[in-house]
Amino acid sequence: MNAAVPSTIQAIKSQSSVHARSRVLGLYRKVLKQTPNIAESYNITISQAVIRDRIAHEFRRNADLDDVRLIDVAIFRGEQELDETVKMFKTPTHVWRYIDPEHVKNIGKNERIIGMGEKSEFMTKFYANELSPY
Repeated sequence: MNAAVPSTIQAIKSQSSVHARSRVLGLYRKVLKQTPNIAESYNITISQAVIRDRIAHEFRRNADLDDVRLIDVAIFRGEQELDETVKMFKTPTHVWRYIDPEHVKNIGKNERIIGMGEKSEFMTKFYANELSPY
């Protein structure tokens, strides 16, 4: 084993629910501070108030978590999502799925934009090997 590389990376873990709550609020503040930069980078033209409401909704979805370990996992994932978004690792479609989830509906394991047909004529022909090369 290489001494320069640690065998495990210790994630910051909350000592109590109070500490976890303060970390969640800190993450919430970080996200709100980055909102104008993200909107500019991804050319999002909706108002900042709508974006703040969506962020608050995402945080409230996990408000019922009681286990400190699960809260730590949620915090880690939130920080990871923020980092990837700020560094432009995401496409605009990824960002829009957070901002405007009403236009995405789940069909089994597939996500489809509302308005798209359940079956595509192209895909039906493709699977049946009926596409003409000309």
